Amino acid sequence: FVIYFYDQNGLLDYICQKLNEKQVEYIDLQTWGYINEGFKGSAIISAWFWEHDVFDDTGFFVRNLVGLGAVAIERKGTRLGEDVPGDEAAGARGIPFRQSDEEDNEFAFCFMGYPPLCPGFPDLRFGEDGEDNCRRYPGGIIEGTVGSGASTPGVFSISGVQGGNRLGRFLDNGQCPDGNVCPGTFAAPTTVNYDAIFFDNCEGGDACVTISFNWTGANAVAGQAAFYLNSYDPNTDICLNHLADNGSTPAAQMFGAVIPAGQTLVVVVAEIFAPGVGGTYNFTLTGDLP
Repeated sequence: FVIYFYDQNGLLDYICQKLNEKQVEYIDLQTWGYINEGFKGSAIISAWFWEHDVFDDTGFFVRNLVGLGAVAIERKGTRLGEDVPGDEAAGARGIPFRQSDEEDNEFAFCFMGYPPLCPGFPDLRFGEDGEDNCRRYPGGIIEGTVGSGASTPGVFSISGVQGGNRLGRFLDNGQCPDGNVCPGTFAAPTTVNYDAIFFDNCEGGDACVTISFNWTGANAVAGQAAFYLNSYDPNTDICLNHLADNGSTPAAQMFGAVIPAGQTLVVVVAEIFAPGVGGTYNFTLTGDLP
């Protein structure tokens, strides 16, 4: 199953879990680092794969039944680490819904993006028209303008503004298989624009991917690029899920890392200085990414 986490701005992240018969998974959100005390948001739990065959008295197969429940426990009325009289915990059960609920206009829900790729399972995601929804690298040159997203047709990207921090530029650029460690953050003079471009590794093997990145903006050293695994957190922790980056090399550079099977490569292009410096870029990918 997959757990999607949302705040008032939309989807934060998702995580894949696996349970066998009669198993229970306990998730302590405080250990995750990005859902902390005072968080106001919600979660959707979606079954991804199940095998709960139901047969009638004659042995005829009836259906494959989903059996999944959830309870959220909150600690209220006290600060962490302080004991107060009475019961400090409150619990709320997860409310189930079916596809028919949405079809009957009981409510409308959108997962805000492509379905996830969960490790350990093949990519079985197909749209209503029967087309494969895998976000594959189309080949050739990917172009874009930071803050406006990739302009190449068929490429999925998101854009935004990150405040106050950017990646440092103190290490060598990363190479397969290990990439390079996150160089830490460096205080930007103001908020800067970024683009995140997504490519799925939909096949059954790990993929060594190398990027040839070219910053074509007005300032030759005003852009940087990096690889992330599955997601990018532009404001809370820009080292989270970092795989590799272009190091201290300006303008045109190559770097790479290994993308595990069933995972997503996120190519992040960000400005270094203030927005509006002419942040255009292009890149190509080579390697085993299908």
